[in-house]
Amino acid sequence: MDSLLEFFSRLENGDKAGWLQAIGTILAILASGWIAAWQAKSQYKNSLKLQDIQDQNKEIVLTKSVVEIFKNSAARVRYVFDNLSTRQDVYDVAIKKKYYDFEGLNDVIESLKQIPLKDLPSPMLVTAVMRLISGIRQLGIQVDKAIAEHSRMNASDYSGFFQALLQIKDSTAMTYEETKEYLDSLK
Repeated sequence: MDSLLEFFSRLENGDKAGWLQAIGTILAILASGWIAAWQAKSQYKNSLKLQDIQDQNKEIVLTKSVVEIFKNSAARVRYVFDNLSTRQDVYDVAIKKKYYDFEGLNDVIESLKQIPLKDLPSPMLVTAVMRLISGIRQLGIQVDKAIAEHSRMNASDYSGFFQALLQIKDSTAMTYEETKEYLDSLK
């Protein structure tokens, strides 16, 4: 430090000004580099925050769509349960006295199959989609079988059919409620 002061003291006034200007320029360059690095780091952090927000919004939008499909699935299963709740209902549908939309369950399954499982934000949602597809497929099989064999079914067969409908209805409603709760937890 002493030698630097000695160096400056031996300089002429014009030389001192030049040296101070050079040192000031170097300090200004270093400061601008530091400011640029700080701004870049700040922008990077902000872009990460923005990406997180966008990812979260994408997750919420996708989950909302899944929940809506589950809601419609539960409504379709409830419709089947409500319209085939007695032996007379099954008989009326079998003889075409009462209308039943046999393709409605297939439409629900196709809607569920359109959900991109690899993009779902939670393994719980993947499991729920698979469970609904399986349950609704089983419901379709049960309904088709009951309609086709209605005249040969005994009281025990009907009891088993109605119990299966009830279990599938309850399972579908529970799956819808679970996914709705998951969506609420994301908000």
